[in-house]
Amino acid sequence: MILSAPNERPPAVSDADLESVRREARHRLANVVQLLTSLVRLRARAAESDEAKAHLGWLLGAVTALGVSEKAASAGRMNLALYLEDIGRGWERTAGEKGGSLTLEVEPVELESARGSAVALCAYELVDQIRRHAPDAAVTVRLQPMRLEVVADRDWPQVQDKPGTGMALVRDLSRQAGATVLVEGGRVCLDLAPDRN
Repeated sequence: MILSAPNERPPAVSDADLESVRREARHRLANVVQLLTSLVRLRARAAESDEAKAHLGWLLGAVTALGVSEKAASAGRMNLALYLEDIGRGWERTAGEKGGSLTLEVEPVELESARGSAVALCAYELVDQIRRHAPDAAVTVRLQPMRLEVVADRDWPQVQDKPGTGMALVRDLSRQAGATVLVEGGRVCLDLAPDRN
């Protein structure tokens, strides 16, 4: 890219150049996510305490979820349905190993990328919490135009006592995404506000 003097008008950037820059940025981000994943796996293998292993396992899942969310993003928008379908394949595999099940019911929903990533992490955290505390539960994840709903077929203990974990994390991420959280037994809903364009 050619830099211009402060008083000169910058040269026009073609759509092809802009797309090339976007592809390169996505490629670099994918490399960073892959590196982070490898580092967390190495630390998890070396961890001695069960608590450290659990924290590193969660971090590995969260980094993976962010990587998947980035694959579902394009031109400043995030396709939440694509994200849930992609990460849902992993959820379905692990749910079956523990006697549980996972059903996805998704409609097309796009949000601004930062908001979409926050909602994606909420979905990840909610499903992760259910799988940890009620591994044999039947879980349904529903995505509608202005709502994300995660439902277990039974109540599950929503961890709320530590900042940055469980429902406290979901509530913090929901605020970032401009969403409100409703909890009723084994059902958690995030009502999404429209993007501010």
